[in-house]
Formats: sequence, structure tokens, C-alpha cells
Amino acid sequence: MSCRVFAGNIKKMKAGAEVRLTGEESKYVARVLRLKEEDRVILSSLDSLEYHCIIKAIEKKSVLLTVDSVDEPNRESPLEIILCQALPKSKKMDLIVQKATELGVKGFIPFVSSRAISRPDSREGREKIKRWEKLALEAARQCGRTFIPPIDEVISIDELFIKLSQIDDKDVLKIIPWESEDKQGLKELSEKSFKKAFLLIGPEGGFSPEEVEKAKNAGFIPLTLGNRLLRTETAGFAVISMMQYIWGDMG
Repeated sequence: MSCRVFAGNIKKMKAGAEVRLTGEESKYVARVLRLKEEDRVILSSLDSLEYHCIIKAIEKKSVLLTVDSVDEPNRESPLEIILCQALPKSKKMDLIVQKATELGVKGFIPFVSSRAISRPDSREGREKIKRWEKLALEAARQCGRTFIPPIDEVISIDELFIKLSQIDDKDVLKIIPWESEDKQGLKELSEKSFKKAFLLIGPEGGFSPEEVEKAKNAGFIPLTLGNRLLRTETAGFAVISMMQYIWGDMG
């Protein structure tokens, strides 16, 4: 099985072309994977193309590849899911980023709510985002995606509502799982068609009634997830899987 390397937005190439990896990409191939000449590498350009390459030479600060063939796989969901996640305690966000990326999420908006942990300072926030971006890259590489979901800066829940209240499109679904909702679930929306979805997941302590009202005013639909209360790191995975089954590419 060939190893996968993300190389950013490289120019389109044809079979027989040569491409040189430098920086972190060459280190990953030569030092982390410890590949040798004639080993095979899948080079993802993040534009839905995959270049199946053969290592021609491993040099001190670069790796030279020869393109053997070009493929255009279809591994991205037709449903664009943006996960708006209240910051959880400890390192639960690491797991959320990793698994949601595997499930096909197209982006993350981390936020702080009244019952969530405090908002990190600018330096701490940059460090967290850098770690989450690395986890998203590793998860995308592991599951064969051709896209690495971006992670926005941490914002407050009120900033989130202001940002998303401006999005008013019939093809966009905005949902908020809420334990006090006992009638409408995803199956009641399954007959409709959506191209994009914003999923709002609360912290360990849940949303306050005031926040749910603000979410409704911003266009979010409260949904039930059944009779059992799910942890914040479980709820998102459950809803993403259901949305991918109904409107995406699972099942």
C-alpha cells in the first residue's frame, strides 16, 4: 500500500512529470516513513487529484518523485458539513477533530458558550489550532481524503450566531441537538434536500435556554437525538453519521 503525502496546491501534472518535495513533506517521506528510492507515494494536491509517484531520489533536503499515473478519486461527500463545536474539557477536542475529519466534515468552528471552558488567550488559541490542524491532516491522510478541513479561530457563541445568522439559503441546513426537544429529529427533515449543513454541538453542561433561543433566531432547528443523553464528543459523531447517510455518501 502506497503512503500518502499532502503537497498543497501543486500545479497539475501528467504521467512522466517530476516533482520535488521539500520542507516538512520531504522530512515526512525520508525520516518519518523512512521510504527509499523506487518506493511508491500517493501525492495529494488537495484539488481532488492524486498523483501515484515513484521515488526517484532522496536527497539531503528534498525528495524527487516521478509521476507514474494520475487519478481523480471521489472521496468527498456531496454534503458540506461544518461542525460548530463548543470547546470541551481536557483534550476531547483532539478526538473530535480526528474522527469528524474521518467522517467527512468540511470545516470546524470552535466556540465558547456560557457552560463551556473559558476562551483561550491568543497564544494558547494559536497553539491549540496548530495541533488540531495537524490532527486533521493526519486523519485526512489516514482515511484517504483529498481535502483537509480548515479550523477557524475560537470565537464566542454570540459571535458565532452573528456570523451564521447572515446565512439564509434554502439549501443550507442549520441544526442544534437539544435534550428538551422531544418531537422533531433528523428523519423529519430527510425528505428535504441540502447541500450544506451547520451542526451546533454544545459543551458538557449543554446549552442554556437563552442560547437555544438565540440559536433559533439565527436559523437553527432544534432536534432530538432520542431518549439517551450523549456526551459532547459522541453527539457530533452520531449526527454527522446520520447526515452523511441521509444526504451524503455513507450507506
